[in-house]
Amino acid sequence: MTNENATKTWEFDCQGPQWISAPYQAGTVVRNLLYPFENYTLQESLSPYFNNGMAPYFGCMGSITMDPYGFKVLVLDTDWTQTPPALTGFVPGHDARVLADDGTTAVNVSLKFSVEMDCGGVTNSVSLNMSSSGHGSSPSITNVVCGPATDSGLATGSVSGAAQTVWVWNATVTDFPDGVLVLTVNNPSSSGGLSTGAVDHLLLRKGRSGNVMVFPMNDYNSSALTFDHGQFTYTHSAYGADMFRYSMDFGQTWTNWTNWEDSTTLNMSFFASSNTFWKGTHIMVQYWSEATMTTENIAHADWGYSGSPRRVPQFLARGAFNQWGNDRGLDSQFVLNSDGKWELRLMASWPSYIQLNVWGLDVPDYYYGDADNDGVLDRLPPNTESPNYVNMSAPPSPYLSWSILVDDLTMTWSLQPRGAAAISMIVYGLLVSIPIFTASLAVGIFMLTFYGIEHNKYGVTKLSYLPVFLSRKKSPLRDLDEELAVVDQKLAVHSQDVDKMIGWPENKQKRRTVMIATLEYEIMGWNIKVKIGGLGVMSSLMGKAMTDVDLIWVVPKVKDLEYPSGDPDEPIEVVIFRESYLINVETYVVDHITYVILDSPVFRSQTKADPYPARMDDLSSAIFYSAWNQAIAATIRRYPMIDVYHINDYHGALAPTYLLPKVIPVSLSLHNAEFQGLWPLRTKEETREVCSAFNVSKEICKKYVQFGNTFNLLHAAAAFISLHQKSVGVAGVSDKYGKRSWARYPALWTLKHVDSLPNPDPTDIAALDANPVKARGIKADHKADAARPELKRQAQEWAGIDEDPDSNLFVFVGRWSKQKGIDLIADVMPGLLEADESIQLVTVGPVIDLYGRLAAEKLTRLMDMYPGRVYSKPEFTALPPYLFSGADFALIPSRDEPFGLVAVEFGRKGALGVGSRLGGLGLMPGWWFPVESSSTSHMLSQLNKTIKMALRSTDKERAVLRARSALQRFPVVEWRQRIEDFHRRSITMSRNLAGENAWRPTDGDLYYEPQPVPDAEEWHAQEESTSDVGMMRGRSGFDSSGSSGRASVEALVPVTNEPIDLFSDPRDHRFSYASDAEEDLTTALDGVSGAETHPTEYENFLERVNRMVARDRRRIPDPFLDGASTSMSRLGGHSRTGSSESIASIVESKSDSPLNKVIASFTDADGSVTANFVRRLETLNAKNSEHGLSIEKYLMRSEEAFFDKVRRKRISSASASKSSIWGSSDSLNKYSQPGTPETGTMTPAEYGQPSALLRTAPEFPMNRIQIALAREIKGWPLYTIMIALGQMLSATSFQMTLLSGRNWQSNTQLYIIGGIFLLSSAIWYGLCRIRPARYALSLPWPFFGVAFFLIGLPSITGSLHPLHTILSSVATWCYAAASAAGFSFFALNFGEEAGAATQVWVYRACIVQGSQQVWVAALWYWGFTLNDHSPSYVAPWWLTIIVWPLSMMCFLFAFLLYRGLPEFYRQTPPKVSHFLTTLFRRKLVIWFLISEVLRDYWLSGPYGLNWTYLWSVNIPKLHILFLVLGFFIVVWGLCLVVLSHFSKTHTWLLPVFAVGLGAPRWCQMLWGTSSLATYVPWGPHSSGPYLSISLWLWLAVLDAIQGVGLGMILLQTLSRLHVLATLSFSQILGSAVVMLARATSPDGVGPGSVFPNFGTWDPWTEGWGNSPVVQPVFWVALGCQLIIVVGYFWFYRREELSRP
Repeated sequence: MTNENATKTWEFDCQGPQWISAPYQAGTVVRNLLYPFENYTLQESLSPYFNNGMAPYFGCMGSITMDPYGFKVLVLDTDWTQTPPALTGFVPGHDARVLADDGTTAVNVSLKFSVEMDCGGVTNSVSLNMSSSGHGSSPSITNVVCGPATDSGLATGSVSGAAQTVWVWNATVTDFPDGVLVLTVNNPSSSGGLSTGAVDHLLLRKGRSGNVMVFPMNDYNSSALTFDHGQFTYTHSAYGADMFRYSMDFGQTWTNWTNWEDSTTLNMSFFASSNTFWKGTHIMVQYWSEATMTTENIAHADWGYSGSPRRVPQFLARGAFNQWGNDRGLDSQFVLNSDGKWELRLMASWPSYIQLNVWGLDVPDYYYGDADNDGVLDRLPPNTESPNYVNMSAPPSPYLSWSILVDDLTMTWSLQPRGAAAISMIVYGLLVSIPIFTASLAVGIFMLTFYGIEHNKYGVTKLSYLPVFLSRKKSPLRDLDEELAVVDQKLAVHSQDVDKMIGWPENKQKRRTVMIATLEYEIMGWNIKVKIGGLGVMSSLMGKAMTDVDLIWVVPKVKDLEYPSGDPDEPIEVVIFRESYLINVETYVVDHITYVILDSPVFRSQTKADPYPARMDDLSSAIFYSAWNQAIAATIRRYPMIDVYHINDYHGALAPTYLLPKVIPVSLSLHNAEFQGLWPLRTKEETREVCSAFNVSKEICKKYVQFGNTFNLLHAAAAFISLHQKSVGVAGVSDKYGKRSWARYPALWTLKHVDSLPNPDPTDIAALDANPVKARGIKADHKADAARPELKRQAQEWAGIDEDPDSNLFVFVGRWSKQKGIDLIADVMPGLLEADESIQLVTVGPVIDLYGRLAAEKLTRLMDMYPGRVYSKPEFTALPPYLFSGADFALIPSRDEPFGLVAVEFGRKGALGVGSRLGGLGLMPGWWFPVESSSTSHMLSQLNKTIKMALRSTDKERAVLRARSALQRFPVVEWRQRIEDFHRRSITMSRNLAGENAWRPTDGDLYYEPQPVPDAEEWHAQEESTSDVGMMRGRSGFDSSGSSGRASVEALVPVTNEPIDLFSDPRDHRFSYASDAEEDLTTALDGVSGAETHPTEYENFLERVNRMVARDRRRIPDPFLDGASTSMSRLGGHSRTGSSESIASIVESKSDSPLNKVIASFTDADGSVTANFVRRLETLNAKNSEHGLSIEKYLMRSEEAFFDKVRRKRISSASASKSSIWGSSDSLNKYSQPGTPETGTMTPAEYGQPSALLRTAPEFPMNRIQIALAREIKGWPLYTIMIALGQMLSATSFQMTLLSGRNWQSNTQLYIIGGIFLLSSAIWYGLCRIRPARYALSLPWPFFGVAFFLIGLPSITGSLHPLHTILSSVATWCYAAASAAGFSFFALNFGEEAGAATQVWVYRACIVQGSQQVWVAALWYWGFTLNDHSPSYVAPWWLTIIVWPLSMMCFLFAFLLYRGLPEFYRQTPPKVSHFLTTLFRRKLVIWFLISEVLRDYWLSGPYGLNWTYLWSVNIPKLHILFLVLGFFIVVWGLCLVVLSHFSKTHTWLLPVFAVGLGAPRWCQMLWGTSSLATYVPWGPHSSGPYLSISLWLWLAVLDAIQGVGLGMILLQTLSRLHVLATLSFSQILGSAVVMLARATSPDGVGPGSVFPNFGTWDPWTEGWGNSPVVQPVFWVALGCQLIIVVGYFWFYRREELSRP
């Protein structure tokens, strides 16, 4: 035999060493038993046959020819026997198929034999057996012809040894019906008498093309299945079958075998319980034939289905790409394509292999693979040991993926390469670069848009107020008198029904009666002025300009002024701490103004330059403002004809609540909303004390006044107007300030909006111009410019600097405080003075705070460094007018200016403004820089650039700007019309809403006696008592019939030739009332000069107040000691305080009040900080002025050192005594002190309240645990680390399913966990609102502990293995409940800090977020290890070593946090009246919730699949670990450093950068879930997997940065309380959306069309029309993610709290 595939002749030398030996002697003849039966004669060899060295020898085959793969069987010729005849062939062939579509019934057949046969014998041996399903007749044999084979085509072939055809029997089978014919040849004989000895059965099938018995490949005929009259009928065409059965569920269920019938009515009820998930109705009919003895013939048909023919309902693939079916999210279902083949486009990590299944990936059914790799699928049971897979290697370049094609007819499979490596490269490049590019672009655009310095060339560009504009159209007015005459005519119109009207404006006969109550005032006629700052100027203007109204002006007497005698009036009774006290009252009427002058020791303790209490959160100030507001309310009762009470800021904001249930119309002007009148309500004791001091009930307090844990006077007015006037009646004093105040101060969020009521220039009293001059057409005033050199010389002479006409003279006049930016001037000027010798600087004003003090020292040093160029005078000084007119530029770098009249005053006199564009600044011609960040570095940079821009201007440009400045208008006339409309809208809305409770003249009562609120232990609602029998006495000043009531116009004209004086506020501006910029100068209405001597600001306030009150009692008549008071009748049933007491005595008698706590403050009382700064100034130069010697940076370092020392001392004292008292001088953190300069950006940690009230808790002893948890590690108190760990563990409840042995969640499990998470979020939030915060921060930890404990329990003993699933589920639920508290861990951490710089918050957030990412990555690694395990898998014993210590740690943390959290977490939960209103008034909150819906709906489904990718990359897991640590620690740390650094200067940077990133999570999920990441062929040297996972981790870092940025947006736009609510509501809403997404989202369980597979798309062959991105849902999902960040950018910009 030979195994060579070629004919070859072998030659051997029989006499040589190599020869073919035969077992016979030489000369023997052998013959082949097989065809062609040839003979061979053996030759003689040299090997003796008998091994005796002699002949005979063994025979040898000298030559032999072998056919390809041939073989021969040689025997002795004498033993050879002839083989029997054999049937060598059958035509048309065994089991041949004859197509009979033309109806033929005759078929020619041939029988071939190896020898000549007997023709008759063969004919007789042939018999026919026909199976035709009862159709047609029996066939017969005709036309028999026999003879030798002559046609070469009849040869058998070249099979070695096979007998060849020699003789052929030909015949015709006639009357052959459709079906299966069995032709039997029974032992025919040859002509020589030999028989074959065999019975051969030959099959022949004939039929039409649709006969599946004949043509089994034509098994599909949808026309055979019909539906009529509610019945399905199948028409058979498989002639040749004898029996059949059918299935309507693709072979899952079969009917019984039935005898043949031509058509069958189908019994559908037999398949009622079948799972029919496919479209249409499909039938499989299986046939059996006795002739074929097989059931392999199956016919298919469909009804109601229009696709390609199908033989299976589906094909599903499982393999490593989808975790062998456990990952249901990936597309694993084949699709029947247009070619009729099942196709699956697969992108995987190559090489890969899969198995196919029909009924389900987890159904224990047969699987299809290709065990023998022959291209045909093999169906084997799941327990087979054969590797039954479809194996695939990497596709050839440049392809990325394969299309797996399966023909369900032949079950053959093939591969077709798909995709393009170029697409992978493009997508990779875009995902790497676009987020960073767009983020950088966003930052750049933000800086270009909002950092640009504005060169205001034309001044104010605004339209006139509409009512004034309309009146001017008819008849131009020449002056204020004519304008007032028009108003008088309007008010003189008679009403038809006056009696039914309450008052103005509906009663046109009545003059408007307005009441104001201010602590700053001017009593015209008496020449008395009390600190006429901005608020006082505007109040005085109301008296002088609003002569068409009757004005009731309530003012208090101060101690350092002598007042003329007014008309005595009945004393006003007020109730403080449930005791009644009397306040003396005098009245003074001048023209239309009635002054109600209050006299009491509590008011007399203030001075004319200092009318406001020094502090805003102590007992003395509470008594002051209680008496003040109660007196205002009593005044309203005495003057019931008042139409509207106009409130200026917070001071008298509580008065309307004392009139309830009667509602007085109110208007509120915001001059400086930074100061709101705050007292603490953190404990029941504080609440009782404050409410008792103000004599308000608990109900009134909660409904109107309480905001968070504070008693907030400004909020009282806002809540009152919101409830009773639908937010109509609140306005800011400039166009921007109202909107900015509403966005910035949470106390105002109960309002829908804040209007604007821009302050006018008090000197601009002329009528509006009929044809105003356009600023663009104004030329330089050469006459005024000619006088300027002399004015500049006089100014230089006055300041003692060089008289240089070519110098650039800069002037700063104002309070030396942080608010006014004096430190910025001192920091930036050394560099400018060094660079430009033309610059001269004059700074004048009183020192207010430490910023001003250090600025004074620095400016003094500049006087020494630059003699003749710098003049500094940090004191009260009368300033000559030429200082304003001679200056080139006025420096106004304020950090906050509600209006900015100072810029108007300077501009009108010729000094061009150079300063900040915020609030009311920036309206005059000049150079103004925007303030997008409150950081000093940013302010210095902006101021430096602005000054340089101003210096580059030419003399001609400056002259034009001065001319335009002189013509700027802020007319009083327009302001009057605005305020009239303001009052009208307030009154109308109030009366419409109040109805019967609207304030009426009959509601007044001269002798009203206030009632004390019940004892605080009762806290029942107090019915407000009113009297309707008291009649009002006639008073002068209200009888308008005989007088117009208007003051002369001349009274409004300022005395401009008198020096302008300054008044100071010796306290830190954060803790005293500060008005707007008008406080910088007395304005033209003032003529008073001089300075007052004040007690030093560093004395203990309480002692000072008591000392002053006691001294004043000896000098000022006390109403309780004055003899006149003895004649007063007792007005109530209770007794007044005895004559030996006064209001001032309350302070002494309640020295133990929780409001009287001595607190530590950073004030540099010993001067050491200042002295050290002075020493450092010896090295001052242009370079270090803005850095090492920057005033704010130095103060921040000094303050931090001071409070670090205080903290250490506090802990040390508490450790030593174990009973340290909170509230002692060492018990406060650094952000809660009065007198402490503001440091950095104020974060809204304490419900948005100003820093004045951020004090420590009342007295509580520190226990040992509190002492321990107060210790810090790198600036982190231990308790903050524990809370941060809680936030880290609360990343997602999905983690616990990983620990429990599953890395996926079924629908049921997800709905259960989602429901628990939703309910738990609501419970934790409710707990935060009703119980102190320590409960919400400690109680989740036991749930964590239980979860970790249950996870490890089954691993301990085998007896618990059956309970593994139950225990795992309970653990998951516990973890879900605990992780629902994640919002509280975030919102309530660092509660002891009232504020911190932005870079500090960035640093903290990055630390927590980075740690959380590492934790989640570790959990997903554990989940990855469970891929090959069943759900019942029990973790190994060593898991217990990990989870049980975690469990014990959780229980320990619960105890430590409950016992050891500081007092902030033990306070009464903050309350805010109408909290939900204030919450949802913030558009950013609404957007945050909307974004949560959009994000969760589209991104929650593939969450698990996205994280699964991390550990499934085909590289060593140790390498993945290094990459994870590299990105989440190293790269993340670099981001932390960079972002923290730049956030010091640009507080907005991180939020804007985060928003600019776009949708990094969407990008990450696109890369990780769309399979693009699984194969990166273009990476050098097999680096593809590393490049892929690096991109995924990079996007994860960017996503984490965006998460931190969005968190910063919340912190910078909301108060802590609002952040808490927002996050909890988002969790609740998010849980519901996640469940909804699982049920309805296109990517509910996988990427779907939301994250299409780009790896299987070939743009060059399929075109863009077949691109994955043409799916609308792709763009909808992407658009939803992008619109999220657009909304954040929009609302963050508008609602940022810290932006000035």
